[in-house]
Amino acid sequence: MKKNLGANIIRSIGVEEILTFMRNLREFLYQLHRLQQRGRTVEEYRQKIGLLMLRAGLREEPRKTIDRFKSGLNLEIRDRVELFPFNYFKDLDEIVQQCVRIEHRITKRTTSREDYLNTSYSKREFKREDYPSKSRYEGSQ
Repeated sequence: MKKNLGANIIRSIGVEEILTFMRNLREFLYQLHRLQQRGRTVEEYRQKIGLLMLRAGLREEPRKTIDRFKSGLNLEIRDRVELFPFNYFKDLDEIVQQCVRIEHRITKRTTSREDYLNTSYSKREFKREDYPSKSRYEGSQ
């Protein structure tokens, strides 16, 4: 009876549709496995990983999802998140919130550093003419 049921399902759906589904599933799992944050914000990266997991129909333990999320983060963020104890984050939302805070600090620090470097002055502006030159001091000795 069970063999006939499976065969009936395959006949009703169609072999081509099943093959297409399997190719799509394999592609989604491959994309999910290779996903990296790169130029995305943490929120955009979280949305992308959630979308791929939804499309692949993947349901896994929260710990595995957190590990998958951490493995694709940019190194500067990942290094800081890995300083937390192993079971510090209970679900994906908690780690995302912490990563957003870290990302904000990094971008704030980077922009302030860039602003500091962009406000450089030319040497002429710092040249002090009210002090006597070295040659005057040398002549008095």
